[in-house]
Amino acid sequence: MSFRTLWMRPLIFWSGLCAVLFSAMAAMAGQVTWSDSAELRYKDTLLGRVEATIEDGWLHARRFEGDGELLWHIVLGQARGEEPPTVTAEGGFEVRHANNRYFVRDSGERISCVHERLAVGTFAGIDTLFLSGAENGGTPSGGGSRGEVGIGLRKKENWAWILVGPAAAKQQFLAPIAAIRLAPMLLVPEKTRIGASGRGDVEYIRDEASITDDGEFLQARYVTFAEAEAERNRRELAQGTRPPELDGQRWINLPSGHEYEYKEIGWLQGRVILLDFWATWCGACVEKLPYVQTLHERYAGQGLVVIAVHSAINNGAVDAFLAEHQYTMPVILDTGETARRYGVEGIPQYVLIGKDGNLVFSGLHHDPPTETEIEALLKAAGS
Repeated sequence: MSFRTLWMRPLIFWSGLCAVLFSAMAAMAGQVTWSDSAELRYKDTLLGRVEATIEDGWLHARRFEGDGELLWHIVLGQARGEEPPTVTAEGGFEVRHANNRYFVRDSGERISCVHERLAVGTFAGIDTLFLSGAENGGTPSGGGSRGEVGIGLRKKENWAWILVGPAAAKQQFLAPIAAIRLAPMLLVPEKTRIGASGRGDVEYIRDEASITDDGEFLQARYVTFAEAEAERNRRELAQGTRPPELDGQRWINLPSGHEYEYKEIGWLQGRVILLDFWATWCGACVEKLPYVQTLHERYAGQGLVVIAVHSAINNGAVDAFLAEHQYTMPVILDTGETARRYGVEGIPQYVLIGKDGNLVFSGLHHDPPTETEIEALLKAAGS
């Protein structure tokens, strides 16, 4: 069972239920005169879909993840069914208004959006009943004397939802035209901010997640379930703890007569293990592979085990690449589960395991260990 299954089962259930209820309520909330959708797939896996509807004369765009969980809901502007927008999912998601000015584009973690500039009373606000029971994150910010864009934070099922839209003076009313599930609330943020600037725009920041809106141009960087899980795993992989097992599609370059030992990290206890998370299509990874190969050649006889963990993405050229460069270190083709377990957020990433079977370091180490570090670990006592 994956880490995601273990810690996010209740969250997935409730988020999925919210998505179903939200879709039903949205259909009831206004008269739908036009609708369309587009899906993004990788082979047979549904990665997500975007839906567009014209409800009571307004163009709504909604993005759902592959398992049906609502990610964001944005109103782009007034629209007519006789002049429908375009809905695409090619390398990302886009809903574009017929006037070709208003649009929302989702590239997987980032949203770029130009929507109609609205004043209080122009639009009643999207239906946010799916956030019923959510904890209010504080007084909405924004809304000057003229009535400008405002922002509000709602906390629901361990996620921060951000609402933006026209705000009345003195922050007494917010008519949201956008709701975005931005970031998980399970971890203490290293940086966080919500507020409005004198320029008339609003922003919210929580670690890597952020959103800004000036009333017409909205930009957001949100956190996916996979990224949230990776960050949680990374913070849990502390020095001195036992590492997760590897999960691979197949192995390459296993030493003859010792194949069984690599199937479980526990069999390698008593040796120093270096995991190199890499890919043939990653320039920085490829640049550092000769050094990793050197470590393998120089210290394998002294108790170092190098395992190159290739990404689950685009791994069809691995065999030819290894043969071309004459790399002999053991390689495992990841299913994607290993990277999730180790909290890999970017590659290359290196993990060291000591002779005692415990982690020496993991996390965001984008440079391989030095020979001095390897030699010190090889000389250390361990069972």
